[in-house]
Amino acid sequence: MHVFLANPANSLKQELYTKEQQEKETKEQQEKETKEQQEKESKEQQEKESKEQQEKETKEQQEKETKEQQEKESKEQQEKETKEHLEKETKEQQEKESKEQQEKETKEQQEKETKEKSQEDVKEQSEKKNVYDQNDQGVPENPNMEKPSTNSTTKGNPSLRKVDCPV
Repeated sequence: MHVFLANPANSLKQELYTKEQQEKETKEQQEKETKEQQEKESKEQQEKESKEQQEKETKEQQEKETKEQQEKESKEQQEKETKEHLEKETKEQQEKESKEQQEKETKEQQEKETKEKSQEDVKEQSEKKNVYDQNDQGVPENPNMEKPSTNSTTKGNPSLRKVDCPV
């Protein structure tokens, strides 16, 4: 600190010094305030950018998770539909095969029954033929009918039988 004597020149120097000192302090104060303001604004800008970046990342993460969830659900739905379709096709195929097997068995049973009936008919016809052959008359045996005599010279044909008649 300078000591000034009470003299008008010194007084002017004092004023000048004080004025310079005040300007210097004012300038320093302004620079300090400007620096603080810039630091505050810089800090606010960084916080704002950090918040925006965090919000952006959060939004991107949510969109990613939403997309993955939708893809998962879509895949599950597709797998479900594919499974249901395969089950339906398998069921239809099994029903078709079962129906074909049942129709085959029914046809075989009908053929077997038809064959058995045919064999029975042939056997019955054969038995009837045997009865005709045994009668030698070509007609079935009737217990009420007279049997042809065994003395007949034309055996088997009653119209040609020898009848004893006086001559």
